[in-house]
Amino acid sequence: MSLDPPEITVERSWVHTGEGFRAELLCTVLADPPAEVTWYQNSFPLAATQRVTMSARGNNHTLLIANVQPEDFGNYSCVADNSLGRARQHVEVSGRPSPARFTSSPAARTPSTYSLSFAVDSYPPLDELRLLYRQLAINESFQQPGRWHDVVIPAPPPSPSLTHRVTHELRGLQPGAVYEAIVQAKNRYGWNEVSDIFQFHTLGGPHSVHADELSPMFSTASQRELTACLTTLALYTLLLLVQ
Repeated sequence: MSLDPPEITVERSWVHTGEGFRAELLCTVLADPPAEVTWYQNSFPLAATQRVTMSARGNNHTLLIANVQPEDFGNYSCVADNSLGRARQHVEVSGRPSPARFTSSPAARTPSTYSLSFAVDSYPPLDELRLLYRQLAINESFQQPGRWHDVVIPAPPPSPSLTHRVTHELRGLQPGAVYEAIVQAKNRYGWNEVSDIFQFHTLGGPHSVHADELSPMFSTASQRELTACLTTLALYTLLLLVQ
């Protein structure tokens, strides 16, 4: 019979919710001998209240927060202890928007314009949207990205729906060209994570690219580079405001 220190897996490391709604955190604990499980918020142990309940069914341990309040947002930990060791996994409960999901076709209908559509989940209204896009110069052996264009998109009007759908028309594009784009959204709790990279192409041109040629290029674009670009742009904007 083997004895094992605790091992923890979490259902989701990022739980999206809003004020007045609920948040459910789930961790699965494997341990022999059985482990004692404690939930923490921002390093402080949690106690059950009228709004906060903790339950266990088999190996599954659930923390349920009802009627979420501003002080409920933050970092939570599921900690398991037995005589052989301790394990910990973290979960963030956040009111920030979810990462944007692109919903438009990668193929434009015209040579010089493209309707970029995406959806963002947010409980409060969105305050600001940022789009970065650039052209990729592509031949048979390499791709060379151009400079980023930074666009501020007006926030959609407040909606009772959790999902906010946005369409933005890009103009002045090159015919038969491939572009890539990322989006960030902000609500009163802050900016969300940068979206995945989305690639699209315009119609026409001497070397028109088809959608089936785009898939190999997704892995070559650097998410780290995009995040650094957004950080630099944010710092530059802040410096302009301070001056």
